[in-house]
Amino acid sequence: MEPQIEVTTGVRLLAAHDAGNADEVVAIITRSPLEAWFGVPPDQMREILRAIPPDSIPAGSAVRAFRLFLNGPVVAHSTTDLDPSEMAASFFDARARGEARDAADVMRRASESPRMNALFDETAGMATFQAVQLGLSQMLTGDLAEALASFTLARRTPPPAPLTALLRDAYVKPALVHALHGDPRTARRKLALAAELPRTSSWVEHVIDAHAALAAAAVAGDGGLDDAVEQVERIPVPLLGELWPYRVDVLFRLHLRRGRLDEAEASVARFQPAASGFVPGQGVPGSVFAAAHATAALLRGDVPQARVLLSGIDERPAIYRVLREAVAVGSGDSAEAIRRLIGLHAQTSPLRQLEFLRVTLLSAALLSQGSTDDATELLRGLVARSGGLDDVERVYVPGVVARFAHATVEGWPEGFGNTLLRGSPAPVLTPRERAVLELLATDLTRAQIAEALFVSENTVKSQQRTLFRKLGATTRVQALLTAHRLGLL
Repeated sequence: MEPQIEVTTGVRLLAAHDAGNADEVVAIITRSPLEAWFGVPPDQMREILRAIPPDSIPAGSAVRAFRLFLNGPVVAHSTTDLDPSEMAASFFDARARGEARDAADVMRRASESPRMNALFDETAGMATFQAVQLGLSQMLTGDLAEALASFTLARRTPPPAPLTALLRDAYVKPALVHALHGDPRTARRKLALAAELPRTSSWVEHVIDAHAALAAAAVAGDGGLDDAVEQVERIPVPLLGELWPYRVDVLFRLHLRRGRLDEAEASVARFQPAASGFVPGQGVPGSVFAAAHATAALLRGDVPQARVLLSGIDERPAIYRVLREAVAVGSGDSAEAIRRLIGLHAQTSPLRQLEFLRVTLLSAALLSQGSTDDATELLRGLVARSGGLDDVERVYVPGVVARFAHATVEGWPEGFGNTLLRGSPAPVLTPRERAVLELLATDLTRAQIAEALFVSENTVKSQQRTLFRKLGATTRVQALLTAHRLGLL
């Protein structure tokens, strides 16, 4: 699509560089730092900055900030000791290293610093830029509700026309958050609003396009899943930049929605060796692979492996705390999981899909405890608040919950669930435990079961105790009911 707004500052900057006029280059960047940054691609900006004699670069200037970030070295000591240019460069460098939480802290301090505010003119789009960058950092730390608030703030003060891409970004990035964890309808609405804005000649437009395509694929309807997968795979990964973990999540989720667990795992495994710029166990970049593998293990019924993988996941973001509870429910720890899932409501409620997952997990846990009335009330409330279920939410509904909801909750569509998600995933039983379970489903006594299996009654008692523990049951009837719900009988 042809640009409707030319970023003329970039044109003037390139002309000054071609003419060898370093003083004019410095003057242009100083007058309009953001328009200069977004008007010239980073590779060309790096060349321009290298051509400026060091003694021509003012201390604490935007020119110095750009040069530090693109050419280094970037200091790593406390931000309280940094001049404004070092602070700005430190922010981007920390995020590039995968330390998004440190970067967000730098940005918060910078926004409160009179010295930093003097570096840029806030009336020239800086307020929008800072809020977008803070929101992006929060997307990477997993603080998603805070990220949405930052993007809302970014849209409050429209930037100058040449920086309209910043405003488009302030719609597209929250659309991606909503597409994966929030309200899919809000995601589609924000993408539509972003598309209505005039395009500029900035290089960043193509980056924003890539993020928009990723968000659009994530909210595809059930009939367009194959096309959505192809759309994601066509997006050039370099254009995604720091948001590459969201590609991993979107593709993994799309394959799960297609019912292709093997392909979901394979998509993660293919991408993992090429990933960089993350610290294991920190934020979304450092957790996305372990989270995907843990989810896959849980869906296969390999709860012990899922538990092992949880050790590589950041414990702070709500998206990963809910995953931990999914594993707890899967391991039969329903009573404790119920308590913790109830406690997560305040963190999940701002994000529709995350809240949807919390409620369906809580319902599965309640059903495993035989609390059908509580599960019914929860699911009815979910439908009442939702204003209609969306295709993208199907993946969060375990089969046992879907069947129960269709039978007890008005407005719940038949089959609205994911066959891969079994609520409390069925525990892995040994052949002998499965044989005991099948005989328990008959009217045989324990002594008769022992005789049928050619073992002692004490052995059957021990095996039955292990079986009950795996099923989270305390009685024969409860064990059989749970086994039926999980598809073991």
